Amino acid sequence: MTGRITKTKLKSGTISWGYVFDGTPYEDGRRRQILRKGFKTKHAAEDALHDAVGSLKNESDVQEDPRTFEAFFRTWLEQHGAAHWGKATREANEKRAAYCVRMFGSVPLQKLSCERIERDLATLLSRGGMKTKRHPKGGPLSPKTVRASAALVSQALDKAVKWKKIERNPMDDVDRPSAHKKEIDFIQPDDYEKFLNRVQGTRYYALSVFAADCGCRRGEQLALTWPDINPKSGVVTISKSVSETKDGLEIKVPKSRKSRFVRISETTINVLAEHRAQLEEEKRLFGPDYKDNDLVFPTPDGDYYKPKQVTGRICKFMQQAGVSGSLHSLRHFSASMMLSQHVPITVVSKRLGHANSQITLDVYSHAMKHDEETAAILWETATGDMIARTRKQPKQESSGKPPVIFRDPKLVKFAVNE
Repeated sequence: MTGRITKTKLKSGTISWGYVFDGTPYEDGRRRQILRKGFKTKHAAEDALHDAVGSLKNESDVQEDPRTFEAFFRTWLEQHGAAHWGKATREANEKRAAYCVRMFGSVPLQKLSCERIERDLATLLSRGGMKTKRHPKGGPLSPKTVRASAALVSQALDKAVKWKKIERNPMDDVDRPSAHKKEIDFIQPDDYEKFLNRVQGTRYYALSVFAADCGCRRGEQLALTWPDINPKSGVVTISKSVSETKDGLEIKVPKSRKSRFVRISETTINVLAEHRAQLEEEKRLFGPDYKDNDLVFPTPDGDYYKPKQVTGRICKFMQQAGVSGSLHSLRHFSASMMLSQHVPITVVSKRLGHANSQITLDVYSHAMKHDEETAAILWETATGDMIARTRKQPKQESSGKPPVIFRDPKLVKFAVNE
C-alpha cells in the first residue's frame, strides 16, 4: 500500500498537489479510496501520504478512548494554543471551535464520521450564526468562517491519529465549503498621492509613507520602535507586532513567528526623521506623564495605538481624499508596485513576511496579469526579426506545382499547403 501523488492545475494557474491510496474497505466490501488535495508542494504531499499510510497500517494500535469530541477538542485547543498561538489567535480559534462543538461536540470521538461532519458543516453555512429576527434559527456563516473552523477540527483530529485515539482522520473525506477569494482592489499611484495630500501635516503621514514602502502588517507598524530602524543603512528589523485582545493590547512575535529585515528608501528615512523631531517636541510639551515607549508611531501621550483605531482613521482619510481603500490597501499597494517593477517574487514575499512565495503568488497572481503581455512583447522584440527571416519560403512559380514539403521526408510524411 503505497498510494500515488496527484497534480492539479487550478484556475489561477497554480499547481495543487495531493495523494490518493486505498484505505480499509467499507463494511459492505466496497473499495474505499482516501484522497486529499491542497498541498503547495510535491514534497509536502509525499510526506502527508507517508503519514497517512503509516497511520492506516497502525490501526490495530488504536487505544480505547471514551471521551466525546468536545472533551478531546478542548484539551487539544488548550495544549496546542499555549504552544503555538498568541492570545488574539487563541481567542479567534476558540470562537471558531465553538461552532463545531455546538454541532457535533457530544459525539464520541471514536464514532465521529465524515458524513456527520459534512452534514453539520452544511448546517453552519445555512444557519450557524447568531439568531436574529430575520434569522430566528441562526444566520448563515460565511464559507471562509466555516472552512477555518473545519481546518481547526482537522488539525485536532490529525493529532488524535498520532496519539492513536482514532484510526484515521474523518476530515480527510469531507468536502469543505468553497471560499471564493475576492479580487483585491489595488489603489493606483495617483490615488496614493491624493491620500498623502490629505494626511500631510497629520501624525499619520509618516505611517502612511512607511506602510507603503515597507509593506509590513498593521500590527508590525504599531509595534515598531526607533532602535528597529537603522537610518544609515535603511534596514528595518520587523520582530514584533501589536494585537488587540479582550484583556487589552498584546505584544507578540510577527505572524510568520520570526524576525525579518527590509530596506526602506532614502525618502522614507527622511520622512521618518522629520516625524521623529515632531514626536520629540510633542513629548516635551506633554510633560512627565508622557509614556516613553520609544515607539515610531505612538499615540499623542506615547502609548501604543489600538490597531482598529488606526485603521478607522486611515479609512476616514481615504474617504475624504476620494480614494477607496484602507490601511491594509497600502500593503497591497507596496506589493503591486514591486511586482509591476519586476522585483523577484521571492524578494516581495520576504518583504511582506509571507511563509513562502506560493502565498504571495496566490494573493497577487491577478495583479501580475499585465506581466504576461510584457513577457510576450519582450520575446517578440528579442526574437521576432530572426524568426521572420528564417520562416521566409521560396515563391511558387505556378499553382500547378506540388506543395512545399518538409526537407526530411523520413521524419515527416505529410505536406504543408501554406
